[in-house]
Amino acid sequence: MKWHAAESLFMTAWLAAGLLASGQELPMFGQLPKLDKRWTLCAQGTNGTSFYVCSWVVLTNSQSGDMLSFAAQKIGTNAFPKVNRVPWSDAAADMFPGGYPAWDKPLDQSLRVHWIRNEVVEVNTVDGATGKNIKEEALEYTLVFEDKSGTNRLAHGYALALGELRVFVQHTSTKAITPDTAHEMASGLIWMHCKQAAARNPEGKVHKQLAKPESKK
Repeated sequence: MKWHAAESLFMTAWLAAGLLASGQELPMFGQLPKLDKRWTLCAQGTNGTSFYVCSWVVLTNSQSGDMLSFAAQKIGTNAFPKVNRVPWSDAAADMFPGGYPAWDKPLDQSLRVHWIRNEVVEVNTVDGATGKNIKEEALEYTLVFEDKSGTNRLAHGYALALGELRVFVQHTSTKAITPDTAHEMASGLIWMHCKQAAARNPEGKVHKQLAKPESKK
């Protein structure tokens, strides 16, 4: 990820450990799925230009040392393009190297990435208000980050196109972990997105663009 210094508007904050992560806000997206008190806010920030903006939140687990990393990207004002395996995989590998945001990573710059899987899948959740099943396509990925210290970090993650945003969640650990936490968070992100969309449109109105009348020749 390369940025032109003159164009970039950079803001980041490393927050003291102990601040509860429950109800944490991810700029542009809104409230994240709630977590228990073991997850504390480690870092958050926003980076971007007049055309591209990316916000992130990184949480750490006080018991295991695991990391949960969230990001929201926005390009222009249109809906984010459909999930595409190859370019989305490249973005996923760059977004949270070792679990840390790409703009503030404390790990060695020579961090190596080893891919285990990267597939386009469907993630399901249930709309709490209507009981309807909601499906969203997502990039599901697993990779290993290796640095010179010899410490390997396993990461499971998902990337979703939700409205105007591409949203990432990644669970990273120095231990063997399953994809369950990342999958639960991905489902939660879909649920929160639907909830926030319903709040913005409480009457459920659908706005349709009127077709322009054909000109008579």
